[in-house]
Amino acid sequence: LAKEVKTMEAFLRSKKNPFVFLFGGGPKLKDKLSFLLNAVRNQMTEGDVLAVGSGPAAALEAGDETAQKFKAIIDEAREKGIKVMLPTDYVQGEIDGNPARVDIGPETAQAYAREIRRAGKVLWNGPMGIYENEAVGKPGAAGTIAVAKAVHKATRRGAFTFLGGGDTRDAVRALMNLPLFRWLPNLFRWRR
Repeated sequence: LAKEVKTMEAFLRSKKNPFVFLFGGGPKLKDKLSFLLNAVRNQMTEGDVLAVGSGPAAALEAGDETAQKFKAIIDEAREKGIKVMLPTDYVQGEIDGNPARVDIGPETAQAYAREIRRAGKVLWNGPMGIYENEAVGKPGAAGTIAVAKAVHKATRRGAFTFLGGGDTRDAVRALMNLPLFRWLPNLFRWRR
């Protein structure tokens, strides 16, 4: 735990800019909003980037209380001069037999990769799509793979990158199968 805290503190103290926050995942959005709000209010500044994955983007359309809170955070970020990027295209698939957006599309993945390439530091919390679909031959992982490759390249060129959350860890482990990161119990940071 001490190592986790030390790494996160170093990340938060880092003055490398711009800061790109990759905000993905899906069903746990409600639990992650306070984390996002804290980042917007206390860590991000004008010129930083908030890139939203397919799960949180879909939640915006729900119109429920969680969607309203998320929208308010996005509005606050925009007012602060943070560039908010929502998916412009999606990969279509199925969830429980119903048509659904299962991943960010290739145009969105390229746009996010461009921002990641210019980042001084990157915080990635949550896959961009339903990466688990890849294991059963269904779409849902291409966006997460594209983002993982861009984060790896950014790290190699000197960006401070921090990947948080078990889903992010599991996605990178399952899809990339690369020994490029050092594990911490729930958080990890790419090696350089």
